[in-house]
Amino acid sequence: MKLVNLLGLVLGCAHTVQPLAAGDPRVALLHEAMSLHDGARYREAREKWLSLLESGQPALTIVAAEKIVALDGELGGDLALAARLRALAARLHPEARLAVLEQVARILRRGGDEAGARA
Repeated sequence: MKLVNLLGLVLGCAHTVQPLAAGDPRVALLHEAMSLHDGARYREAREKWLSLLESGQPALTIVAAEKIVALDGELGGDLALAARLRALAARLHPEARLAVLEQVARILRRGGDEAGARA
């Protein structure tokens, strides 16, 4: 692991927990994403997880990134997903960023783009 990633991960863990209010729309979005995912409605669930990645709330971005990884290979449109994830990566919590960039690399390798996966 690169020192920069490790440092980012350590600094990311140093923040205090910020609970979300029950009425926060991101909580409703999280419940919706989980229900869709559990109901095998993966395409809809992935869109909700991507919305949560954009939420800016560290805990939600980590959960969303891991759920997107769990859907690896379940849906088509991987190259479009890789581009979208790469565009979001810079704004994510370090742990979510790492999961997202690893997913991008897997998608690109599967498509034969080894150079893109290493970038």
